[in-house]
Amino acid sequence: MRLYLGPFEWRERISGKTGLPSPPGVFGWRMPVGAIQAIDFRGPQGIESPGSFSPAKALFVTPDSVVLASPFVQIASDPLEQLPPARRRALRDVFEAGTSTATRLIELLHELSTSYTDLSRSIKCPPRIAGRDGRIKHVFAGAVVLNVPVGPGSPEWPGVVARHQAVYRQLRGDGSGILHRKYLGSLIRKYRVSEAVGVGTFIPADLPTEEPLEPTTTLTESFPGTSATLGGDQTWTEVSGVWSNVAGVGSFETNELTSFARCEGALSTDDMRVTTTVTVEPIAPYGGPMVRFAAAATTGYHHNSNRGINDYYCTRVIADSGVDIILSELEGSITLPATDKIEMDGDVVEIFEGSNSRGSTTDTNISGNVRGGVGWYFGSGTAVRFDNWQAEDLAALVAAVPSSKIIQQAVHRAASY
Repeated sequence: MRLYLGPFEWRERISGKTGLPSPPGVFGWRMPVGAIQAIDFRGPQGIESPGSFSPAKALFVTPDSVVLASPFVQIASDPLEQLPPARRRALRDVFEAGTSTATRLIELLHELSTSYTDLSRSIKCPPRIAGRDGRIKHVFAGAVVLNVPVGPGSPEWPGVVARHQAVYRQLRGDGSGILHRKYLGSLIRKYRVSEAVGVGTFIPADLPTEEPLEPTTTLTESFPGTSATLGGDQTWTEVSGVWSNVAGVGSFETNELTSFARCEGALSTDDMRVTTTVTVEPIAPYGGPMVRFAAAATTGYHHNSNRGINDYYCTRVIADSGVDIILSELEGSITLPATDKIEMDGDVVEIFEGSNSRGSTTDTNISGNVRGGVGWYFGSGTAVRFDNWQAEDLAALVAAVPSSKIIQQAVHRAASY
């Protein structure tokens, strides 16, 4: 692989197979052509005005066969690579960090993304948090390169706690009365917080202590019958576009815009999986399920696939503006019906077609949203039909006990393979 530091570009997505816009006329923040993964160190892209390039604050992964020209700068060919001083400085400058003792790319990236971050999201990305097994994972080209357990006493803990406290405050203001307590229950599972540490760890000091609740939740939607609105088993909000039920399946009608619908059922945590089965598609559709859908904005992570040409994308959407962070372009096509799935586990997002992973990356810009949904775009032809939508919490696993030497141990183990 090759690892480049550089900017996103405001333009149409260009297919690496055809060299043509994919789809034409739809603009957003795009990776350089040939990149398969982006790790975005910026805050939300909504703070930037659409133009040629964003600030050069992202790490792009390409295959060995893809060489990127200026303004992209190759920083390494392996995340375990020892970086010379100039390249270490270039990565530190992205986070406005002065010094560091780390010399391997992965060690330096872990330090920067857990310590030199911006909880407000106004300029830089927020700090990393763990997945449901209590570990912070660094993913490159589909492989977990570093897998660090975190918990009370670990170097990453202050940033982890601060970020979860911010989400807890947000959910407590949701008005449901219990959602924040379910979230609290999921955090205690995730990090195996002991009674000695106390449940108050994730509760801001100015808020009263409350008891956690069991966090498991699953929501299903069969789109029963025929109706002019979407849903039936669950309550849905048609954020944009024209949605309906047609003979027991969900339907989206073309309007030449990317459109979204949100399920208003709330899960217990933002570690979630959303799945749907696509039964009918027109020519050149782009869309699929969505996780971490905000309660009052078009914001979340979107599985954005085109089965006709076997292309799969994950697009992070904030305030209706998208940035591609995963791209997988394969030969052949996929026969319908096909099941699309997207998972968000801590800061790791992964997209699937059936049981096959179509790519993963890490992203910290959206957290705390506990709803799922769907979104599609196509220009003309038969409406999209879909069925068997489901959203579920990811169950917390048993986490290992962290130690202060875990990063060096993990790096040395990985380097020995």
